[in-house]
Order: sequence, then structure tokens, then C-alpha cells
Amino acid sequence: MISREACAAEAAELRAVPGVRRVLFSRPDGVAHYDDAALEERELGAASVAVLVGATDHAAHSFGLGRAEGVIVYGSGVQLIARPVNDLLMVVVADLEAAGHDVYRRVRAAGRRLDALA
Repeated sequence: MISREACAAEAAELRAVPGVRRVLFSRPDGVAHYDDAALEERELGAASVAVLVGATDHAAHSFGLGRAEGVIVYGSGVQLIARPVNDLLMVVVADLEAAGHDVYRRVRAAGRRLDALA
């Protein structure tokens, strides 16, 4: 499993991007591995993203896409980007205006760096 320290380093780099609100790494079973949110928000975030990514992966298989590389949920002015990274799920919540700062590209790059560690 990717270390919490490695996750924290990638989270710090992503949080430095203007508009990034939260970075979370969780196990696929919904247990938080690293989260920069308040303690009481961690369990719900990790469990929610596990369900979201699991349902996305199931839908991808149902439509013959293979394993989903990730999912993006657009809210009112906010986006949630979730991607499997080795044996974890990485989630970044960012303002939509942060898209101008290449948030998605940065999330993918962080995922590649973490995959290389495992």
C-alpha cells in the first residue's frame, strides 16, 4: 500500500493549486487512508467515494469499457475527481474555475507518480 507520507506529499502539491479544496486517499472498502479534511468528515468521504467508484467501475464493465480510469462529478461550481491509484482511491475536490489550472492533468500526474511507488 502507498504510504500515508507519500499521499500527504502529493496532497500538499495538489492543495497548492488555486481552487483545490480537499484531497483524500481511501481504500476501496471505504476506509480513509489519508484525508486533509476534519476528522468527522473522513469516514463519510471515504465511504462515499468507495461506493461512487465501485458503481462507476460496474457501469464501465456493463458497457464493455473495462475498468474505469476514474470519475468526475460536477456540482454547482465544484468538481470531484476520483481515480484508482494502485490499491487506493484518490479524490480531489476543486472549484470548477480551478480547471483553468489543469487540475485534472495534475491529478493524473500525481496518480502516475504514486503508482510508480507501489
